[in-house]
Amino acid sequence: MSKNWAEGANVTDLWEELRTLQGEHQALELRLEGLQERPWLSVAEQTERNRIKKQKLLLKDRMVALERQLQR
Repeated sequence: MSKNWAEGANVTDLWEELRTLQGEHQALELRLEGLQERPWLSVAEQTERNRIKKQKLLLKDRMVALERQLQR
């Protein structure tokens, strides 16, 4: 196996992971928008909103890291 082939497979894997994370991020954004449209939130919904915000930040950090790897 050549090194270039292995690097290409790795790049493909990184792109696939990035697309997956982008989809997850978008799904969380849609759920968050739904919660934010409500005039008030129950305690459980407030907890969910906070969890979603944290999860989105974690996903965004991972996406930025992947994008940096792909730019090399």
